[in-house]
Amino acid sequence: MKCDINLFKNDDIKFITFISIIHRQYMIYLNNYLKKEGITASHAPILSYLLYKDISCQEEIGNHFKIDKGSIARSIQKLQEKQFINKEIDENNRRKYQLSLTEKGRAVALKIMDLNNEWENQIYSTCNTDEKQIVELMRKITISSINIQKNTQKEEKNG
Repeated sequence: MKCDINLFKNDDIKFITFISIIHRQYMIYLNNYLKKEGITASHAPILSYLLYKDISCQEEIGNHFKIDKGSIARSIQKLQEKQFINKEIDENNRRKYQLSLTEKGRAVALKIMDLNNEWENQIYSTCNTDEKQIVELMRKITISSINIQKNTQKEEKNG
């Protein structure tokens, strides 16, 4: 599919449109690798999170990525079926499960980190702005978007 780059020079294009396009392109990029593993890019954040946390629970991961309980449960089930994660009952709370990576899951999570680095390096190489400035700006935008959603939910409850 050929893209008319000149369309993106239009001042009427909204910020969220760019975020949406970047996200879709990134998901396609990850899916090209992950399809041979039998999973999709939507599973990548879970594997990456467990790579850094070693052990976590479904609720913590869902809260971190703002993923609803049903979606996170389906993803965890798929990753467990594909033997990427272990799921064991928490000794301190029998209703809670502790999640961790298997060796297979760790290998894929490390590859995802490599792919993330490659993606970001390619993106940053096209910018004249310092990488740290871009990351800080995106962090502020992310926090702002979370706060907007929280305020909207409060207004709905009070309204």
